[in-house]
Amino acid sequence: MTSRRVFFALAILLSFALISCKDKTTPKKRKAPTKRRETTKPKKRVEKKVEKKKDDGEVDMKKEHFRLANKVLDAVIEGSLDKAKKAGEWLASADRLKELPKAWAPHWKGVQDAGKALTEAKDQQAAALVVSKLAVACGACHTAMKAKIKLKDVPLKDGPKGTKSYMLRHIWAAARFWEGLSTPDDKAWVKGAEALAKDKYLHKKLYAAKSKLQKEIRGWAKFVYKMGKKAAKLKKTKDRAKLMGTLMQGCFHCHQKMYVDLKQFPH
Repeated sequence: MTSRRVFFALAILLSFALISCKDKTTPKKRKAPTKRRETTKPKKRVEKKVEKKKDDGEVDMKKEHFRLANKVLDAVIEGSLDKAKKAGEWLASADRLKELPKAWAPHWKGVQDAGKALTEAKDQQAAALVVSKLAVACGACHTAMKAKIKLKDVPLKDGPKGTKSYMLRHIWAAARFWEGLSTPDDKAWVKGAEALAKDKYLHKKLYAAKSKLQKEIRGWAKFVYKMGKKAAKLKKTKDRAKLMGTLMQGCFHCHQKMYVDLKQFPH
């Protein structure tokens, strides 16, 4: 009996010892530290400014009407009535009003009327007069719309004295007159006037001309020079338009007499 009691006592002591060892070797699980709530202010939402893109149709329309209007001037200078009429048809078309930005529509009538007059022109002389009317209509629309048109700086390059060099001078001056009325831009007009007013070469060269044709050409050359002198003094749009129309007619007559093919001249 005694031995049995001793055995049970030892067994109980051993189990207590094992339990105490396990408690020592097994680390107690620590609770994870609680995160402190951040009290930072929420960031303000910054809205990006998105630039309103211009409608592609509007941009294309601007480019196209500039291109076609300038094509009228080129056609008249070259003496091509068919080209001038074709450009006039585009400008006069009622479809343009549908394609135009709404703000343009009230000011487009003058351009349409000029385009229609081109399509009805019976000859080159009539078309030459319409060019200045078209330029004035463009200028009136640009003024009403407060359009800011930046003109390219096209320098006048004088070559050796000769007919070709002075033809280029005349074409350059005509382009400046066009810009002066269609933009409108006073400085461009004055540049064109000064270019023609310095052109004494052609009519002086032909001063001693004896044949009827030479005398006639000399007269037209002198006419261009006088137009330049007169143009420099004009300030009113209607007076400038009248002079440009008359000049375009004179250019056409002279080119016919001299059989000048202006397609060979870059302008």
